Amino acid sequence: MSRLVVSSCALLLAACATVSPMAPDSARDMKTGKVVVAFFDGVEQINYREDVYLVLGVAQVASNSVYGGFWDSSKEISAMHTSEFAKLGVRATSLYDIVTESERAELATIQKEMFSLYSGPTKVQDESLLKSRFRDLLLGKGNDYLVWATWSGYLFHIHTLGLPPHEAFTTTYWVFDLKGNRIVWTGSIGSRERVEMREGLSGKDFLEKDNLAGLKSRVANMIKERYKARTGRGIYSNSVGQIMGLEVKNE
Repeated sequence: MSRLVVSSCALLLAACATVSPMAPDSARDMKTGKVVVAFFDGVEQINYREDVYLVLGVAQVASNSVYGGFWDSSKEISAMHTSEFAKLGVRATSLYDIVTESERAELATIQKEMFSLYSGPTKVQDESLLKSRFRDLLLGKGNDYLVWATWSGYLFHIHTLGLPPHEAFTTTYWVFDLKGNRIVWTGSIGSRERVEMREGLSGKDFLEKDNLAGLKSRVANMIKERYKARTGRGIYSNSVGQIMGLEVKNE
């Protein structure tokens, strides 16, 4: 299902605000404890933006392709983040590898409520929002920390005037100390990459053909790249681990 709107407004991408790393003792305990990683996709759609050149300016055409029911994005993206946390020396396990189908269905309802509360207009941030059932289930399986993550949704932006396409999303993380029943870190981290795409190919063909093969590949690449520290155009970009305080941060 897709919907189409035309907007003359410029595309605004929210920049990642500067956040402090977690306390050293929490980072140390997190790296020695058992950590569950759970990504929850509360968006489940591709957000397309395409510039249209007009005589007096540039307009944007926006459309969305819903993939909910076609891609188990929460499970697959959780696995991507889990792999990257493991490279940081974290004893990380994906939530979807340790729960039963009935537990997963129950936690999906809980996470949907959390996504609504945390990501809504008021952006409530309260450790009590980690429902006792969620916490008790993870503690019962011997875990110490939960990294719970959501995102703004994948954006594919086709520019005009010969500029290359770009893709972007913002991931927000909450790190819960399960035994202490508290949040030890939270932050939003933006990702943006230039896309090499054959001329004349539509965004939908590029991303959605072959059971969303392009989308899955691009998301995996963007997540992997964001866990690296990089320098581009003279600007240094800290990795997710550095931002969180799990690696030495370069200022």
